[in-house]
Amino acid sequence: MALPDPPPKNLPGSALPERRFVVEATARVRQAPQVQEFPLGEEEMMLFLQGREALHTLNTTAWAVWDLCDGERTIADVYLYVILRWA
Repeated sequence: MALPDPPPKNLPGSALPERRFVVEATARVRQAPQVQEFPLGEEEMMLFLQGREALHTLNTTAWAVWDLCDGERTIADVYLYVILRWA
């Protein structure tokens, strides 16, 4: 299964450098063990990345994707779930 091209990076005004890498759609995805989860009610979750001292807040869609990263599912599985659930 081929995934669509991502949106372009480095749009005018963007300070982030462009990074390109290729990941096969059959690659399995898993949660990083150094990430701690903190649910913020029923609609948000906060992730704390140990070692980087970084916090990320996930909405319900991102939280669902995070839960799918179990080491068994592939990128294509997660992509298909998102398309079928929210498209």
